Amino acid sequence: MALVALAALTWLSATQFRALLHSNEEWTRSLVVEQKIQELLSSLADAERGQRGYVLTADNDFLRPYQAAVRRMPAAWQTLRDLTKDKPALTPHLEALRQLIDQKMALLQQRIALVKQGDQSAALQSIRSKAGLQLMEGIDAIVAAVQNEQLRATEQLSLRVQSRARNTTLVLAIGSPLGFALLVVIFLCLRREIGLRRRLAEELRRSEERLRTFMDHSPAINFIKTETGHYVYMNSGVTKISDKSPGEWVGKTDFDLWPAEVAQRQRKLDLLAMTENRIVEFNETIVDREGRLRHFMVYKFPIPNQLGSRLLGGVALEITQQKEMEEALQEREKTFRDLVYNAPMGIYLAQEGKFVLVNPGFLRITGYLEEELLGREAMSLVAPEYQELVRHNAIKMLKKQSVIPYEFQAFTRSGERRWVMESVTATQFKGKPATLGYFMDITEPKRMESQFLQAQKMQAVGQLAGGVAHDFNNLLTAIMGLGEIMLLDLSPDEPLHQRTMEIMRTADRAASLTHQLLAFSRKQILQPRILDLNQVVADIDRMLQRILGEHIQVVKSLAPDLGAVKADPAQLQQIILNLAVNARDAMPQGGQLTIETKNVTLDEEYAEHNLEVEAGPYVMLAVSDTGVGMDAETQARVFEPFYTTKEPGVGTGLGLSMVYGIVKQSGGHIKVYSELGQGTTFKVYLPRVEETVKFSDTEEAPAMALQGSETVLVVEDEDLLREVMARSLRLYGYKVLEARQGEEALRLSEDYSKTIHLLVTDVVMPRMNGRELAQSLMRSRPEMKVLYMSGYTENAIVRQGILEPGTVFVQKPFRPVALVAKVREALNKA
Repeated sequence: MALVALAALTWLSATQFRALLHSNEEWTRSLVVEQKIQELLSSLADAERGQRGYVLTADNDFLRPYQAAVRRMPAAWQTLRDLTKDKPALTPHLEALRQLIDQKMALLQQRIALVKQGDQSAALQSIRSKAGLQLMEGIDAIVAAVQNEQLRATEQLSLRVQSRARNTTLVLAIGSPLGFALLVVIFLCLRREIGLRRRLAEELRRSEERLRTFMDHSPAINFIKTETGHYVYMNSGVTKISDKSPGEWVGKTDFDLWPAEVAQRQRKLDLLAMTENRIVEFNETIVDREGRLRHFMVYKFPIPNQLGSRLLGGVALEITQQKEMEEALQEREKTFRDLVYNAPMGIYLAQEGKFVLVNPGFLRITGYLEEELLGREAMSLVAPEYQELVRHNAIKMLKKQSVIPYEFQAFTRSGERRWVMESVTATQFKGKPATLGYFMDITEPKRMESQFLQAQKMQAVGQLAGGVAHDFNNLLTAIMGLGEIMLLDLSPDEPLHQRTMEIMRTADRAASLTHQLLAFSRKQILQPRILDLNQVVADIDRMLQRILGEHIQVVKSLAPDLGAVKADPAQLQQIILNLAVNARDAMPQGGQLTIETKNVTLDEEYAEHNLEVEAGPYVMLAVSDTGVGMDAETQARVFEPFYTTKEPGVGTGLGLSMVYGIVKQSGGHIKVYSELGQGTTFKVYLPRVEETVKFSDTEEAPAMALQGSETVLVVEDEDLLREVMARSLRLYGYKVLEARQGEEALRLSEDYSKTIHLLVTDVVMPRMNGRELAQSLMRSRPEMKVLYMSGYTENAIVRQGILEPGTVFVQKPFRPVALVAKVREALNKA
């Protein structure tokens, strides 16, 4: 009977201890399952951290944590399958967990792919969406379910162990003789159990040490708080921003560590994560222990606790470099956008020949609205005759050949043609080839360039004409002098007398031509005074009627309050006569000639469009006809000397060029307006002055006696002209001394001891001009008078073409009697 009881007791004890060992194994396996799940979640967090850093910076170094996590996950899943293959209750949870983790990894991979394709903005938008948050909430829910299932299984095992332990105690009570043997067996089993628990505790210590080492070497700052906000864990990463060790954080709250404003914000985020039971993500900027700004991306999340309370976990990943790069990129983008949108030039992008982007400058030039241009064919703005040029340059650009800026005409929204200069280069827009174009409106510079070239041409022609007139005037003066001397020796009945008269008349016509050339080239010498332009028109009125004829009606519209001008009255009359004659020739069948005067002000805008004009008050003289008008080509050349639309022999082409020269030399401006069949208007603008009009004396001066006996020194470098002048003066009784140039005249004066009453000198001479000679001679002969002569203006005696006050002057070409009259005038001058 005792053997049976012992056997029964032994079997029962063995059964209970086997159950106890099985329970320990199950408990240990549950801990390993929990550890492997946490390893998976840790790998998932590493993968997400690496993905986020790569999306923000596109730096491949940030992919290392992601790639390491991808490599670790398969082994962890295999271990989980092995541990739970005989636990059917966990299989659905683990499968669901794997699906969600796979979806989360696929989402991370998708964001990485977007960045590699160059679409960083789409990746950032994906991060800001709630897709990843929803997946993590699902993962957290499944992990909680697995933990609950593990806890429930462990509790059931514990109940079974307790029941079997009571049964064992009962058996021992019944079989006390065998108690000792049973105690020995129990001791041995307990010893084994203690050893097992020690090994498990050591494994847990090592696991915790590995976890702590991992956390301390993590690039992120990791921490754990209680529900009340007290830190219970802080890793060594906090030393990057604080001079406190991790241990000094434990037991403190944010209010103990940060300024009140920062602490309040952190506490609100803590409560948000705990109350809503979700991950809270935000950016935080703090000042580190060295006073530098540091930027962090922070995650806060609730951690379930088996004791019924909850903890708050946190991860702070530094993104200072990424933030600074992002801010620098944003600043560059803003600067580029400001440059493009505020640029005075037009800037556009075109793809496949159509506009995809235009800046305000481009809209301002073309007059279009942005929505009217986007999607429009770029070539539709190019004038037809320039489309081949634009197309050719576009092909060169696509072939990566150099394309210099080129000019063409473009249409505006109103249909107006504008000159533009364009420069193009190849670029990329949204991953596709595009054309970047710079567009400048050069209509005004082109027009001003045309005006400048025209002014240069007129100036060059004027210089040529003035130079020719100077030399020609000397020859004409000699011809006229010799002709007049010959007439004195010939009887009117002689045939040679008539031929000489023809020579004189021809010389007069030639002199008129040189006078017109000098007027055009602005080399004539003016003698201006303050006058009323209305009076000039009135003085010439009767002459106009005779010139124009009865078939032309003259209409005058003269402003009663007209301002004064400073000009040579004879030259103004010449302007009116020439304009009137041209108007008459444009109205062969008759018509109406209108002469108008009024006060005008030419403003800055007008001056900007007419380079030679200075803004200010002017007096306008307008001469209009109802004749045949002019085309654009004729208007462009109307003031050129020798240009005429009349038949050969009818006109010289110098009339309007002379008008142009007189106006310009008087400081004025002339403009022509005309259309074929609509008549022509010439508008002359002379500067208005505030001085009082000076009227000339109405009584004529008495006839001047030309004879004289004074000594006159004639200085002229043209031998023939000097000889003619000396002979003419001697005929009228004057004693004449002759010199070819200044040095010779000075030597003659030194050798001549008697009085020299008058110096007659050419202004333009080699080595020493007339003014310099007169000043040198007057040092020793202060009573000597001076008469200047010239066929060409020269700054020695004039300023901007105007004769200096008190200067006596005779204009070449002249007849001998005109010279003698000027000599007498100079000698009689007080």
